[in-house]
Amino acid sequence: MGSTRIFSRIREILPTVSVGVTSADLMSLEKEISLIEQAGITLLHFDVMDGCFCPASTIGASFVKGIKTKLFKDVHLMVNDPIDKLGWFVS
Repeated sequence: MGSTRIFSRIREILPTVSVGVTSADLMSLEKEISLIEQAGITLLHFDVMDGCFCPASTIGASFVKGIKTKLFKDVHLMVNDPIDKLGWFVS
């Protein structure tokens, strides 16, 4: 997806409510995401923390990629050298 197309897609869905995966019940994540989709939410938010840039450590690229959904994924990289890691999250 080219950058122009990405920005067009973002504009289509703004303003909107973003739902954070960090607060979801990870043991029932498929069900949680299904409920989010049914509610008409279009943006799923992932807080990625590496334990270096900030003291907490959360999910990584494999987790984000493993979430199968039609929702637009919004990834907040709170990591050291985010530009170097950007490719891990962009497909």
